[in-house]
Amino acid sequence: YTDGSPASAAAVLAVLARGEVVGVMGDRLFGGRGVEAPFLGGVARFPLGPYVLAAAARAPVFHVFSVRRGPRRYSFFG
Repeated sequence: YTDGSPASAAAVLAVLARGEVVGVMGDRLFGGRGVEAPFLGGVARFPLGPYVLAAAARAPVFHVFSVRRGPRRYSFFG
C-alpha cells in the first residue's frame, strides 16, 4: 500500500530495482495527473503514474485486467 507521497514512490522504485513485481490499480489518479484518450465512445482520463514509475526504474509494464466475481472473488486476465 502507498499513499502517493514521494517517499512511497522511492519505496516502489526500490522494489522494482530488486526485480520484484508491483501491482498498480490503473483506474486511480493521484493529484489529478493523467492523460485523456478516446475510450468506449467517449473520453476517459488515464493515470500516468504507473508508466512514469516503470520508465524511472527501467521496468516493463504488464497490463492485467480483473473482474469482480463476488465477495473476495476476482478473475484476472493478462
